[in-house]
Amino acid sequence: MVFDVGQIRLGDVICYEVAFDDLVRSEVTAGANVLTVQSNDATFEREGPTTEESGQQLAMARLRAVEFDRTVIYDSTTGYSAIITPDGQVTKRTGLWQQAEIEARVPLLTHQTLAEQVGAWPEWAIVGATALALCLAAGQAAASRRGRRGSRSADRPADIAEGR
Repeated sequence: MVFDVGQIRLGDVICYEVAFDDLVRSEVTAGANVLTVQSNDATFEREGPTTEESGQQLAMARLRAVEFDRTVIYDSTTGYSAIITPDGQVTKRTGLWQQAEIEARVPLLTHQTLAEQVGAWPEWAIVGATALALCLAAGQAAASRRGRRGSRSADRPADIAEGR
């Protein structure tokens, strides 16, 4: 859902949605010029402060910033909160379990990126090419095994049983 806040058209996704480019793309195609990702990383961090999951979600948000050339505001109740520029740079960031307010001037970009225009078809093309390559490799391996079996049996002397 895109919210109009003055000049800002805020595209809103929640934590795990940042992993799915189509969910973020829908916000951008709806007119978002800034993206926000809200997260509650407490389930990741309840065993004690670690950076793996929170860092991973922050990295995905950076990817989306570059992919769609939009500022991303990443807000977490317990993990990192950050302001990410359209080129993927983290300009402001909090620590884990740190209560803070951060602010920055950010560009409000509205143009379409190549990722927005082409959608997911390059991903599907890569998946299809990979599946085809695996099938071809499996077929060649099977043919090679059959060829080795056939050559081994031709090299062995034949047992001919007379009258047995």
